[in-house]
Formats: sequence, structure tokens, C-alpha cells
Amino acid sequence: MPGKPSAIPLEERFWAHVDRSGGPDACWPWQGARIRGYGHFKACDHTVRAHRFSWELAFGSISGDLHVLHNCPGGDDRACVNPKHLWLGTNADNVADRVAKGRNGAALGESNGKAKLRRAQVIEIRRRLSLGEAQLPIACDFGVRQTAVSKIACGTYWRWLVTDEVAP
Repeated sequence: MPGKPSAIPLEERFWAHVDRSGGPDACWPWQGARIRGYGHFKACDHTVRAHRFSWELAFGSISGDLHVLHNCPGGDDRACVNPKHLWLGTNADNVADRVAKGRNGAALGESNGKAKLRRAQVIEIRRRLSLGEAQLPIACDFGVRQTAVSKIACGTYWRWLVTDEVAP
């Protein structure tokens, strides 16, 4: 069942959710709903990604098989909807861009954007574990959960890091 049409024009509703206070060359973060970092916007009874909608407002329609990619100056920001920071590319372009920017999920250790620890910290955690220290105090010292220290101890996390630097 279609919703009641809004009295506010679609474009005006969209820009009401964008912070453009940084100026024309800065990232314009989406302030509305986000899924996995990407802004989402309700338009004509369906949800669209905010950066795609921004591209269409600025440059026109997008061919169905093209992606809208980010090229933010300070590092890509999924919430950014500044048309100056967006470009169209194929799926192959999207994959190549992701790999080139180190977000392909295969990055190990501190090269992985999700890593909470650095190599030296993992070596220190292993050293302290080898001395018989309890996992919970170590976790507290490094700002991670005890389960992370446990997974380092059993080799689930950072298993590829083979070093003799863990000796006391």
C-alpha cells in the first residue's frame, strides 16, 4: 500500500538530511538512516542509497549496471553524498577500487581496517600470556574483550603472525 505523498519536495527532503557545513569541497555526511555506513533514503515508496540519489540529482540517471563509488579526499566515507566525491564505475571498477584502498577483506593485521590491535601489541599480548598472565587483565590493558585475547592465544586471531618475539 503506497504511503501518503509528502508535501515537501523530494529533493528538499533529501538535502535536509545532509550536513554541508564543511563547504563545497568537504565530505557531506548523510545524517539520516544508514546501513553498513551507507546512507539510505526513502524515495517514491522504495529505499535508495543516499550517495546514488545524490549522484542522480547532480548528474542524471544511472545505468542499471553501474555503481556509484567514493573518492573522498580524506579517505572514502560511505556516508558522504557530495557529488564532487562520487564517480561512476563498473563492478570491476568497484572491486579494483576496494582492493586498491585496502578494503578487500583479505588485508591482515593492522592493514585490515577492522583491526583493533597493532602487530607490536599482539606480540606483547602473546608475551604476557606466555608468562601465565590472565586474559581478562590483558584485555583491559589493551582495550579489547577477553574473547579477543583468547582467540589470539589459541591462534584464531593473528595466526599468520609467526614470530619468536613472544619469548619472555
